[in-house]
Amino acid sequence: MAVQRRKDKVTGRVLPPNVSRRADGRYIHRSMVYGKPHYIYDRDLDKLKEKILEFEYSLKNGKMLDISKLTLDEWYPQYIELYKKGKVKDTTLKNQISYYNWYIQGSIIARMPIKDLKRSMVVAHFKELADKKHLAQGTLKNLANYLYNSCQQVLYDGVIAMNPCIDIMKDITATPKEIRDALTVEETKLMLEYMKMEGWANVYLPIIGIGLGTGMRWGELSGLTWGDVDTENHVISINHSINYRDRGQGKHEFFITSPKTVNAVRRIPMSDEVYELFKKQKKYQKQMRIRDDITIDGYKDFVFTAKTGIPYTHESIVRATKLIVKRANEWESERAKQEKRKPVVIRKHTPHVWRHTFTTRLVEREVPYEVLKLLLGHSTINTSISIYSHIKQQNYKRLITDVSGMLDIL
Repeated sequence: MAVQRRKDKVTGRVLPPNVSRRADGRYIHRSMVYGKPHYIYDRDLDKLKEKILEFEYSLKNGKMLDISKLTLDEWYPQYIELYKKGKVKDTTLKNQISYYNWYIQGSIIARMPIKDLKRSMVVAHFKELADKKHLAQGTLKNLANYLYNSCQQVLYDGVIAMNPCIDIMKDITATPKEIRDALTVEETKLMLEYMKMEGWANVYLPIIGIGLGTGMRWGELSGLTWGDVDTENHVISINHSINYRDRGQGKHEFFITSPKTVNAVRRIPMSDEVYELFKKQKKYQKQMRIRDDITIDGYKDFVFTAKTGIPYTHESIVRATKLIVKRANEWESERAKQEKRKPVVIRKHTPHVWRHTFTTRLVEREVPYEVLKLLLGHSTINTSISIYSHIKQQNYKRLITDVSGMLDIL
């Protein structure tokens, strides 16, 4: 049903939205700006329209802000628009928006005026994210940086005397759950064994096996090109990452970015098993005559693709992995019945777990922190030490549980 537009009783002209004519002959435009009424006047309707356009432009670009009364939820989108849009990579911008929406938006600290926000309140919120949401150290650190930078602009405007988000991570220790998701040696062997014998699953053996055998991040693995794979010297070069996201208007598309951090640019040695999987993948692509000319931001000849030559998306591999795990568990269950033993059960997981599994195997072999940092592309040695310690602690807890189980049997 069409909305009936208001008309000027004197001239008969249709008036713009939120515009009316006063008794004194002036036109008035009414709107609300951050909870306060805002008015624009002019005797000439055309001039008023120009003023409205200028006002809306100023509002969009942050020139009408009264930061002293804004909450974080009101200020953060304006901060992104003013200080970040067009100045950082698309992925960085989307991460800064997504992280805020997921972990800050609507919370107590987000709903109160920034001028009333205390550091202790922010620390309390982050402790909850660490202890109850189990966010990783890197995620918490990034989120703290985003909030600190946004509040720093409020400090520059003289609204607050101290940034309430300063040095938040000094008082926060992450307790990430995801590190516990690493597949066991038995689970890994079962999954790979099943894929080797099952025709359709065999297609996914190279990408899953290489993911487990190199610890690459998903974007690094799925964006790998044959130019990055040196089979002669058994080395893989990590120099870019591929993303598949909505870049506006609800349209998803692939795009290439630089790796997550400067240290993520690295060269990974490939084991003999990984080398054989690369050979297998090359042979498969030749047999299937898969296109190698699909170009994304200047990159082509991708290693892991669908039959169309387009790189796998995270969602497609998650679906395939889910089905592989389901079928492998069914196969193992029947086999275990016949052999009268307890079956190995592969847990549901995503490609990110392959990286955790690779990391866990390195820690179990007591690979030094420095080597762990280089292989995984960590930004600092502290990240490697934190993960190393966490895995050691989990392995110790599992050992205690195993011993308890043995005592129960006795």
